[in-house]
Amino acid sequence: MPRILLIEVFDDQFEKVGFYTIRDEDRENSETDRFIARYYDPDSSTYEPGFEEACELILLWIEEIGKRGLKVIRPRAENDAEALPPKPGTVQKLDLERPPLRLYYVRLSDQVVVLCGGEKKTGKDNQESGTLMTHFRLANAVAEKLTEMMQDGEIWTNDTVLEGDEEEMVIFLKA
Repeated sequence: MPRILLIEVFDDQFEKVGFYTIRDEDRENSETDRFIARYYDPDSSTYEPGFEEACELILLWIEEIGKRGLKVIRPRAENDAEALPPKPGTVQKLDLERPPLRLYYVRLSDQVVVLCGGEKKTGKDNQESGTLMTHFRLANAVAEKLTEMMQDGEIWTNDTVLEGDEEEMVIFLKA
């Protein structure tokens, strides 16, 4: 049975970049909202203390990218997907030394980004970081599927808007 993901508008929309996120059809919250709840919201049942500053940095990056565009960052390429925070040296005021969190995203154009999920980075690389690898794999599967959908004309970008030939944008991933 395939995994069914819905593409939804992310809470914050900006002039230069439109943000979207993915949500399992049987879950209430998107992957991105679950990441934020876990590392930033002390009222969440999944909250892990000690990551607030790193999560806030990622949220500031989303805002910075939204206001200034994707060209302001040095991408942290993760195969077909990318990750926040970007490589150091992009915008000095937002650089932290080796931040412990990664939030994956798919760049569909310079003006449309689909945010995925993320996790803390506990090892030298994704493979050594426990459940981070699960989010890495999902983001890359989503990137591959979205690229295919764009090539097939099922979805397309129009400035900062992601549009599709169906009312509800759905990604079917092989189980």
